[in-house]
Amino acid sequence: MKNTILAFICTVAITSCGAGTTQVTIPDDFNPEKIISNQNSLQKILTKEMVAKAVNVPVDKIEEHIENKLSEKGQYTVLYSWQTGKTKSVSDKINIPEYNSVGIGFISADDAASFESKHGSNAGLQQQIDQMATQKNFNKEIATAEAQYLSDYAQQRTVEKLENVATAAYWEKPLNALHVLADKVSFTITTNFGDDESLAKRKSIELVKSILNH
Repeated sequence: MKNTILAFICTVAITSCGAGTTQVTIPDDFNPEKIISNQNSLQKILTKEMVAKAVNVPVDKIEEHIENKLSEKGQYTVLYSWQTGKTKSVSDKINIPEYNSVGIGFISADDAASFESKHGSNAGLQQQIDQMATQKNFNKEIATAEAQYLSDYAQQRTVEKLENVATAAYWEKPLNALHVLADKVSFTITTNFGDDESLAKRKSIELVKSILNH
């Protein structure tokens, strides 16, 4: 639930940044229905091979993890991860392999106004909370905890509007997520490249270009 709501948390700080952003145009033959029809088979939208090419890692070194949307027999996200060859410390005596990752999820038929509402203002967060309240199995205690979690996250969250990326795009941090509107479909690319935000942003945009031309 947290990951779902995080995709719709709206920021208090919005800036526009066109300089230095790679341009991603929508192909003339692009069909948003192709992405929407595969929203429960996200591996067909962002393939392991596309990720391998973008991050320069052999396909067989990339692991795949699916987060299922069981109530609707679909998927929230598919995450691709791989070891960097480094380790990180979790205690004085324990080191574990370090992983980087990219993922895609939250496919939705969308328009410019709705996309702006979800990612460029506080309306999206309120909408998500309202939807939670209408669920049949609504749990007040869980909802209260979720609201507190989101409130804490919102205090550090910022988004940056990227010019010349598809129809519209917002870069969200510290989550390092790229929310994209392409014609009439929206989706989110998530990335983890450690502390290298510049690399995360660049690779996210590169993957958007691959998806739109796939």
